[in-house]
Amino acid sequence: EYTVREADFGPHPNTIYFGGGPPSRMPPRELRRLLHHLPSPMEPDGEVSLEANPEDVTAKWLTDAIEAGVNRLSLGIQTFNPGFARLLNRAHTVRQARDTVARVAAADLRSWSVDVIFALPGQTLDDLRVDIQAIIETEPPHVSLYGLTFEANTPYARARQRGQLAPPD
Repeated sequence: EYTVREADFGPHPNTIYFGGGPPSRMPPRELRRLLHHLPSPMEPDGEVSLEANPEDVTAKWLTDAIEAGVNRLSLGIQTFNPGFARLLNRAHTVRQARDTVARVAAADLRSWSVDVIFALPGQTLDDLRVDIQAIIETEPPHVSLYGLTFEANTPYARARQRGQLAPPD
């Protein structure tokens, strides 16, 4: 067990961000334990943000995460196009993504966001417009747009090297 000292972070952090992995696979009781070990009290307007996959955000998980102290979610939707969701190996369906967005929008959260990837192999500007329209319809307070990159030693980079995937021009 690790004890966080005030000298590690300062007396009152204003933002705590759980990212990568994604942390939504962690049971909310573990989030609560982690937050318990961070300096407190956190600033009254502080943010505890967590990256989440849509398939993880059930009604119970969301309630438990909020009770644990999470007050902002970043939803890794990536696309509202079923074909591109399959290309990206998303574990959720587009329907699940839309349902999760509706659940999160109605939750007692300080804020939330939607993450979307563009420049997908085979994606046209019209395809991107469909994703953008879906984003607009969900009315998120924040949107993060990421261009797909082919990082070395990833399945996408290997597929590109084999000529199976070509990035858009």
